[in-house]
Amino acid sequence: MANTYSWLISGVETNPAVGDLTDVVRLVHWRRQVTDGTNTTDIYGAENIELNLSEKFTSFSDLTPAIIEGWLEEALGADKISALNSTLDQKLADVVNPPVVNKPLPWELVI
Repeated sequence: MANTYSWLISGVETNPAVGDLTDVVRLVHWRRQVTDGTNTTDIYGAENIELNLSEKFTSFSDLTPAIIEGWLEEALGADKISALNSTLDQKLADVVNPPVVNKPLPWELVI
C-alpha cells in the first residue's frame, strides 16, 4: 500500500484585531502525518499565515480544516511539502525497521 499523507491542525494563533477585522489567523500549528495502512508517524510544525487583503476575508467562525490546510499549503509551497513527505517516509521506514534497538542486558542487573 502506498503511503498516505494528511494534515492535522492542532491550533491557531490570531490577532484580535487588524483594522476592522477580528480574530485574524496569523500562525497555524500543524502536524503532517503519514500512514502505510498499518504504521503511522508524524512531524510537528508551525507556519505564519500572511493576511491577504486582496482576497475575501473568512471570519474565524467560518473556518474549516480545508480552508486552513489550503492556507498552510500555500504558505509552505510544494517543495517544502515534498521535503516534509520525504522526511515522513524515512521516519515511517524507521518505525518498520528501526535503525537502533534497545536490548536488555544479557545478565541480571544487581542493585
